[in-house]
Order: sequence, then structure tokens, then C-alpha cells
Amino acid sequence: MAWVAAGRRAAYVTDGHLKDSVHFTSGIALCQAAGCVVTNLAGEAVHTGAQGLVAASDSAIHRELIDLVTRRS
Repeated sequence: MAWVAAGRRAAYVTDGHLKDSVHFTSGIALCQAAGCVVTNLAGEAVHTGAQGLVAASDSAIHRELIDLVTRRS
């Protein structure tokens, strides 16, 4: 996720359960501070992390990834 925040990767996606996981907290904060789009797999705000994570460098890439994820569901 740090690479997404730094502009070295376009996105990061995981379908894992993030609830009670401290391992993604700093990555989410870095991406948000860098202006990345960070949501759950449904494209909604990340609250509990129970629905995975999409961190994208911009809204266009985020939209494409959410479309791909929702098509697969």
C-alpha cells in the first residue's frame, strides 16, 4: 500500500477481513494522506474492513477495479 501512496503501483486489492487487523491501518492512512481512493470491495467507506479493501492511485483506476470486483461477485 505504501507503493500505491508513493505512486509506484496503481492499486492494491485484498478480499481479506481487515476487522481487528492493525496491519492495514498505516497503509490506509498513507494512501488517504497521499490522495488515493480507499474503499471496501463494494466501493463504500472503509469502516470495519469486513468487506476487503481497494486502494487506488486515482478515481478512474478505482472505478475500474470496483467494476471488475462487482462483476465477479
